[in-house]
Amino acid sequence: MRFLEEQNRILELKIKAAQKRKAEIVHHHETAREIDALRVGIDLETMEKVKMQVERDNLKGDAVELSHMLEDEHSLRNDLSDELQKMRKDVDDATMVRVDLGTIFIIFLTRVPNTFTLLLKK
Repeated sequence: MRFLEEQNRILELKIKAAQKRKAEIVHHHETAREIDALRVGIDLETMEKVKMQVERDNLKGDAVELSHMLEDEHSLRNDLSDELQKMRKDVDDATMVRVDLGTIFIIFLTRVPNTFTLLLKK
């Protein structure tokens, strides 16, 4: 009987050890599934990060291009403003010359009849 009791205890220990290993295996499988799920999540986040970096780099390139265009537009605007100032000065000078010529012409017209009158009187 002792032999059977001893065999029973040995079998109970083996059953407990087997149940413990089974629990560990189940726990291991659950942990492996969690790790796989986390890896998938990491992969998705990594892809999203890469997309964002590409978009950021594209936006940086666009910003640089727009900055150059803005500088070009400022330069063009300054050049056109300078040219406009020169043209205004030329127009003002031409107006002054026209006024001077008009005054000279009026003086000429007032003197011409006097000159003709004097010549006719002689």
